[in-house]
Amino acid sequence: MRLGKYLLAGLFIAFLGTGSFTQAEEDPSYLEISAGTWETLRPNRTEPEVDLTYRSNVELWVARPQVGVVAARDGDYYAFGGLASDIALTSHIILTPVLDAGLYGGGGFRLGSHMEFREGGELAYRFQNASRLGVAFYHLSNAGLTSRNPGSESALMSYALPLSDLVP
Repeated sequence: MRLGKYLLAGLFIAFLGTGSFTQAEEDPSYLEISAGTWETLRPNRTEPEVDLTYRSNVELWVARPQVGVVAARDGDYYAFGGLASDIALTSHIILTPVLDAGLYGGGGFRLGSHMEFREGGELAYRFQNASRLGVAFYHLSNAGLTSRNPGSESALMSYALPLSDLVP
């Protein structure tokens, strides 16, 4: 499992050097809602999940800050902040690797710590109005902070609405 984390971190760092990131000025701030499954890789524990994320258009080198909350039907929740980097594969297809840190709680699956880290990404289609429709996959774990570290995965469909469409 640690090899996978190092590989994902290495890929993220490699993307930092590609120069294919979209410019923050190209896209507005987003309000993203996602729905899918929590504990996706544990068929006997899979629950519905809903995520709400605010992604800023402020550029910090090649990443954009984001904050959000995850809620699962079993009562688990995760509030996070982190960084997302948009990589334009084409003018409409956007790959967004994400690294977050946050607080976890609830009465469902025990992840071993209240401090958890989420890594993963989203592949989305960006429409002419800058809204996005995509699929996402994330892994949540405490990165070995405690001896119990089973991790959790989420598979989601997402829709990102430009905040400029909500606020005149």
